[in-house]
Amino acid sequence: MMKSRRIHLRCDDETLKVIEEKAAEAGGLTVSAYLRACGMRHRITPPILSAEERREIAASVAGFGRNLNQLSHAGNIGRVDRAAVEQLRKEASDLVRRLTALMERGRN
Repeated sequence: MMKSRRIHLRCDDETLKVIEEKAAEAGGLTVSAYLRACGMRHRITPPILSAEERREIAASVAGFGRNLNQLSHAGNIGRVDRAAVEQLRKEASDLVRRLTALMERGRN
C-alpha cells in the first residue's frame, strides 16, 4: 500500500527516547514503522537474533558458499582435495549446529 499521508506527533524528549528504543528493540524498525505497527495493533516482537548475530551467521553462510564453490570448481577440473572436502564437511556441520541452536532459542 502506498503511504501518501503524513501525520505529525508531538511528544517530550523522554517519550521520544522510549519510542526510539522500543523501535530498535523491535528489530531495528524506524520510528514510523514502529508507530504504524502499534497503531494497527500488530504484535511487535523483537528478533531472535541480534544484529551482530545476524551478521555473523551471514558471514558464515557466505564463507561456506565460497568454499563450496571453490571445491566444486576444483572437482570439475579433476583436482579434488580430500582435506578440503573434510574441512567443508566440518564447516557444514558447525553451521547446521549453530542454526539449530538459534532455532531452538527462538522457540523458547
